Amino acid sequence: MKKFTLLLPLMVAILLLSSLAIACAGEKGATPEEPMILRLTIPTPAGDKLTVNAEELAQRFSERTNGAYQIKVYPGEQLVKVPETMDAVRSGTIEMASIGLGIFAGLDPGLAEVPLLYNNVRANAAACKPSAELYNEILKEKLNQMALGIYTTGAQELISQKPVKTLADWKGLLVGATNPETAALTTALGGSPVVIPWTECYSNLEKGVVDAVLTSTQWTMISGLNDVATYVIRFYATPTFNTYLINLDVFNEMPKDVQEILIEEAWRASDAMAAVHIQAETEDRTILESLGMEVYDLPTAERAKWIEAVKSYVDEKLTSLGDFGDKIREIAEKANAENP
Repeated sequence: MKKFTLLLPLMVAILLLSSLAIACAGEKGATPEEPMILRLTIPTPAGDKLTVNAEELAQRFSERTNGAYQIKVYPGEQLVKVPETMDAVRSGTIEMASIGLGIFAGLDPGLAEVPLLYNNVRANAAACKPSAELYNEILKEKLNQMALGIYTTGAQELISQKPVKTLADWKGLLVGATNPETAALTTALGGSPVVIPWTECYSNLEKGVVDAVLTSTQWTMISGLNDVATYVIRFYATPTFNTYLINLDVFNEMPKDVQEILIEEAWRASDAMAAVHIQAETEDRTILESLGMEVYDLPTAERAKWIEAVKSYVDEKLTSLGDFGDKIREIAEKANAENP
């Protein structure tokens, strides 16, 4: 009996140690939780600068969250077409998107693309961060999403089958306009707008539906518009604000530290792309000319005439936006003063 009394504590201790060892082994061998996958749609094709930028963002974000959160990039409209993108983010059909802020689903697209508002790409880039807070007020309230970072992709310019160097050259020109702002600009300058999706610039030029389109020089090169147009008239027609968007419900469910990482990396990616497009202002001319296109930079004096022609529309637009329009004007004036 005495021996059994001595052995009992020893047996209990052995059982406890065995249970602890099994538990530890179970923890080490346990299957880790599945990572949170954020699907990011982007209209540009694989290999494009914008797509690569998104993929680099995805890699850094995954590394910093130790793989617990991952972004999977879907280029070339694989998940959703451009016009439906922001609504898809709003509804949570997809979690993230990289898209131009001119595509405001159900809202005035002119919020982000007021014609001839900025002097150049540097002024446009300088306006991105000050504008982000303004746009997010609308995005959060109306569209259940937020902009994580914003950057310029340069301006929309006139890509034409005919030379356009003066206001008189706009008369009778059929221009593919990808949104109401470029349509209004075309009308103010004396042309005739034809509303088309920006992804269909090539086909409309090829078929002769339009004489020219208003689009970026980057898209001109990506989509091969040099095959169907000869002239590039650069006058910084409408600014561009590309953005990394996320569904607001998805974002709010993330731990605060993960939210901060995502915002930091989105702005890092945005700043990198802004720098690329500032540099591209010089590089694009060489590339476009090597493709057989004639690049014409509108002289300052002539651009002033074009600004005057569209001034009443711009003033009316900004005034109609109330306090938002006043703030946009202030941001633009400051950016232009710093980047003449």
